[in-house]
Amino acid sequence: MEELSLEGAGTVRHRTVTCGQAYTTLELKVNIVKALTLSTPGVVATGQVVSAGRRVATASGQITGPDGTLYAHATTTCLIFEPRGREDR
Repeated sequence: MEELSLEGAGTVRHRTVTCGQAYTTLELKVNIVKALTLSTPGVVATGQVVSAGRRVATASGQITGPDGTLYAHATTTCLIFEPRGREDR
């Protein structure tokens, strides 16, 4: 469940980090609200960027069932930076 929450919250890296940039996690919080079992119907992980600045971005993610039941939610804050040793500076 944590992996799905992280992937939802991981939308920061897909939507805010451009070619040649890197990112690292400053903060991560995962809340498991309800257990997933073998009888749990298919779930969906979704995520959205909450705020995207030049150097810091935040995002959130949720895992929900087809009936809208919330199973987990997560938030992340990422630092966006230029890697050291880049040749094109």
